[in-house]
Amino acid sequence: MTRFFTFFACFLFVSTLRAQVHPQVIVANGGVFGPGNIVKIGSWDLVSGSYMVFDSFPARSVQHVFLHGRAAFVCADSVLVRYNLDTYQREAMQIVPGVRQSAVWNDKLIVSKGYGALGDFVEVRNIADLSLDYGVIGVAGEAEGIVVVEDTAFVAVPVGFGAATGKISVINLASHMQMREIDLDTNGRIIKNMYFHDGKVFSVNQIGYFSPYGIISEYEVATRALVHHSVGLPTSQGAGIYQGKLYATFGAGLGAWEIQSATVTDTNLCPGYWAAMAMDTVNQRFYVTETDYATYGKLYEYDWNGTRTDSVDIGVSPEAIAVDNYLLTQRPEQAMAAPTLQAYPQPFGDKLSLDLRGLPYPAERVEICDMTGRVLLTEAVASNGILSLETKNIPLGFHLVSVQGRGRNWTCKVLKMME
Repeated sequence: MTRFFTFFACFLFVSTLRAQVHPQVIVANGGVFGPGNIVKIGSWDLVSGSYMVFDSFPARSVQHVFLHGRAAFVCADSVLVRYNLDTYQREAMQIVPGVRQSAVWNDKLIVSKGYGALGDFVEVRNIADLSLDYGVIGVAGEAEGIVVVEDTAFVAVPVGFGAATGKISVINLASHMQMREIDLDTNGRIIKNMYFHDGKVFSVNQIGYFSPYGIISEYEVATRALVHHSVGLPTSQGAGIYQGKLYATFGAGLGAWEIQSATVTDTNLCPGYWAAMAMDTVNQRFYVTETDYATYGKLYEYDWNGTRTDSVDIGVSPEAIAVDNYLLTQRPEQAMAAPTLQAYPQPFGDKLSLDLRGLPYPAERVEICDMTGRVLLTEAVASNGILSLETKNIPLGFHLVSVQGRGRNWTCKVLKMME
């Protein structure tokens, strides 16, 4: 009887995990720009490969998707929306003319505003219902990317279309005040995306829509030292910083700029003219979108070496994406059990069979670990069928089975009770 209840508890644990969503890419499709347009929000499931639209609302365009915990914040023209990433339910919506990007500070949402904005260009809002707490007075003009460092927000200020200069607004969030502006002069023209790394704020500045070169500005927070790095290739947007490299558009594709040497080390990781870019540093993947802004949209996956590994058709103008790998970053005992990975019998004895037929890619490696992470069995495979494992030497108790293939990982919990 004790064994029955132990196994039943294990079954409930695994069933609960299966109820959770898979790692995913959240996509905001802007549609065809105009007053009668409908913005669509969707999810690309990175386990099953399926894509679904889970919400839509009227807006002329879309600007940004930001993920924090189990919430997604979408900025679309004059609409700010919060979603639950597990249920896809719309939790809050506010009309915010000119809303551009967002970031989180404590229990507040920092919002930047651009063309069409009413009132202040930077606002602080309630993170739950998105209601306005206060506006930050003194920001010079239209604002874009936001970096939060402790109680300070650094906000990109391109000022407006056609402006000859750009700035970074430095805001004390605790006192609700702009402390100063960092004048980037002409080197900051069309500043948009910003990132924080090793005590420094980096911005990607486009300079001009048809400029043959771009600028990366580097601002050291502690010393307030400012350096501009000229890049001999057009720049437009960034994907992020990882292991000392800033990934952004350099020329005709996503490339890498090495921070230490201040040089472009790769211009062709993901060749193409992309509408949006994001990267998954956990699984070392890049995601980019392509569109003609009128008839089609496509989302591509690349591995870290620049090899295209997957793609999916999505809606028109996918100009904002973000990677949700929350479940992959949990401790092993909390990892998601993929619903297509079946292990039997349960409990098992000297043999354990894995049904791999539902996995989207062939398995390449199988491991069995105890609940401390110690590897008990490892086996290289090339299978998408039913795999039988010899488990005579596996000790009694709960274990985790991990199946890997094409950089993905599927996990389920099993119980050995019989010798």
